[in-house]
Amino acid sequence: MSKSLNKFTKLFLIFSKIGLFSFGGGFAMIPLLKREIVDNCNFISAEELADVISLCESAPGSISVNMATFVGFRAAGFWGAASATFGVVIPSFIIIAVLSLFINAFRAHPTVRYAFYGIRIGVLSLIINAFLSIYKSYSKTLFSYLLMAVTFIFVTIFRVNAIYMLLICMVAGILKALASKEGI
Repeated sequence: MSKSLNKFTKLFLIFSKIGLFSFGGGFAMIPLLKREIVDNCNFISAEELADVISLCESAPGSISVNMATFVGFRAAGFWGAASATFGVVIPSFIIIAVLSLFINAFRAHPTVRYAFYGIRIGVLSLIINAFLSIYKSYSKTLFSYLLMAVTFIFVTIFRVNAIYMLLICMVAGILKALASKEGI
């Protein structure tokens, strides 16, 4: 029981740190998540992390909560999922609760506006870092580049809902896998 409790505590603390220090949502947390759960704790591999990101992004709900739940379950079952999920949610809950008391009074203050501007730039760099990390782990084939380009065009230019594009990409990936197994 002590070993299990240590694992639950470790999951809670890791995901609390991720929840506390990853501003900008799920994609901004990927570099910290990789370092903690892949490099430091070996809960999952880097390749599995890329799959988890894809799975959690396509599932309903917050990607950070989905990832915490998935990794926690993978590492220590139901209670691991509960520990990791609770850990990733608690810091945000506390921060938002405290900020909500003061934000209206300081929203127009130049220092606060500049701070949020700086945070947005930092988040953008973390998202680019996450993109590059995911990009490195996938095979670079003509199919993947075409799928990426078509998805980007449809989402940015034609404003097709990203969920629909994720579903289309999933079907395209399944069809590609079936075609390559069949020798088509």
